[in-house]
Amino acid sequence: MASPGALESAPAPGQLAANDAPAPSARKQLKKERAAMAALAGELSAGLGSAVASVDQHLGAQDPALRAWAKQRRKGLRELLATAADAGKPLEERVRVLQRALVSEVENALAAEARSQRAVAELVAAEDMVAKRTDLCTKLERVNAAQQAQLQATNAANEALAARCKESESRFEDFRVLVENVQESVAESAEARDAIVRENNALRKTNEVLAAQNEALQKYTKEAEQRMGALDDLRDKIEAQAKAHEGLQDLRKLLEQQAADNALLAQQLEQRQKEVAELRGCLSKAQEVIKMQEDTYTKRREEFEQQVAGFQKGMKSANKLIADMGKRTEALAPLVGQNRALLDEATALRAALRRAEAQREQLAALCRALRGGAAVPDAADNGAGADGGASTDGTAAHEGEAAAEGEAEAPSSSSTAGDGGTAAAAAEADAAAGEPASAEGDAPAAAASAPAAGTGADS
Repeated sequence: MASPGALESAPAPGQLAANDAPAPSARKQLKKERAAMAALAGELSAGLGSAVASVDQHLGAQDPALRAWAKQRRKGLRELLATAADAGKPLEERVRVLQRALVSEVENALAAEARSQRAVAELVAAEDMVAKRTDLCTKLERVNAAQQAQLQATNAANEALAARCKESESRFEDFRVLVENVQESVAESAEARDAIVRENNALRKTNEVLAAQNEALQKYTKEAEQRMGALDDLRDKIEAQAKAHEGLQDLRKLLEQQAADNALLAQQLEQRQKEVAELRGCLSKAQEVIKMQEDTYTKRREEFEQQVAGFQKGMKSANKLIADMGKRTEALAPLVGQNRALLDEATALRAALRRAEAQREQLAALCRALRGGAAVPDAADNGAGADGGASTDGTAAHEGEAAAEGEAEAPSSSSTAGDGGTAAAAAEADAAAGEPASAEGDAPAAAASAPAAGTGADS
């Protein structure tokens, strides 16, 4: 086909009409111009014929839209070729029609080139977006791996916590056995009460250690709750990324539609056909990669949810262990109160024992004084019975000394025998102190024995 410059250099129809009646030299020039225009028309007709032939090649295409476009294009070119080859029309009119057709063809070609460039730019933007999505998926996989490592660390901490809880239970069992042993030892003897005091101090320290462990356990529980909050935030982020993937699927559908629209332009422009095919292949590979990443993401999310469920079960068991420890700590408080009450009772019994021993010593001294006072009047009134009285007094003195020795041994035996042994020793001492007085028949001795019996009853 002729170039637009050749058409612009051709004379206008008005100029040909103005030169219809020129001089002989002008006629020659007019003939030359008409010959040039005829040659140009022939060249345009040949170009139109080749265009019709190229359009006929597209009629066998499989795309219905392309076949329809080829039919319409062939029809227009044949009409234009018939107009250009019509000898009945003036040459100027045929040239004008060819000029308009050529300008329209050039404009259509430029518009098609612009559309092709826009399609290429859109494909490049789509590839950039796919690359960004791929980087985002890679980052998500890294974050998921980090969270899995954190979850493993949390599981290890839970196992350590379970071991500590088991150890605390064993310590509590030992403590319970120790309390039972302490109760048995308190019932057996008073000497074990000093050991109970020491054991109570040790138990108090153990209770403090258990309280510290309970505080540490509560602190660790709070940290675990914070970690659960962080896991919930991560789950929200993962859901947001899933929504972003859904948007990527919509974008993929849009890209497929644009690829179908660009197929017509790619077939019209043979130079762009190879580039579009390569870009389409790259896009299909990117779609396959994205699909594989989505499958991997779905599997890892299911594994993550299973791990979170296991972690929640561990937290529930830990909370149950904490509640059991609290109940056992509350059960220890009454036992400690009972031990303190027993210690106070033992202290009161020791004070009462010391008071009873002091009273017995006073009564023994009073009995000895009364025996000595009764022996002097008997010697003055009856000289004949002086020897008998002396022997009686001597016997009473020996009995008083024996009673004193018994009283001296009574405190030492009371300190080892307990409360029951102390009361028995006091009763024997009172009986020993009262026997001489009853044998002599003196009223003061009988009066002294009565308070002694009352004192023994008080003790």
